[in-house]
Amino acid sequence: MRRRTLAALYAECLSGLPVTLPIAADWGEHAYHLYVIRVPQRDELLVHLRENGVDAGIHYPVPVHRQPAFSDSRSDADLSATDALAGEILSLPMYPELTEDQVSHVADLVRAFFG
Repeated sequence: MRRRTLAALYAECLSGLPVTLPIAADWGEHAYHLYVIRVPQRDELLVHLRENGVDAGIHYPVPVHRQPAFSDSRSDADLSATDALAGEILSLPMYPELTEDQVSHVADLVRAFFG
């Protein structure tokens, strides 16, 4: 419940910015174990956040089809979209003890990045 509250606050604070926010499916509830946004300038935004004391991260930088376990895969599937998305994902801080003020601070930094 707490993570959903924080996710709703992130969504409110980040609305209108050129980022793609996570969404919950109509048929279930999102756990928001992570709060992952998509942004083409991911690496630059990550530097900006870290320079301002926010420990954002990239949890899954390598798509599954690029993992060593799949190196012998002979699939001819076009996974270029997956490759592109892997370069845009950024996890913002998300944990139950996070305060509303901290979420607002992170969102303010993201907003400042886009100036």
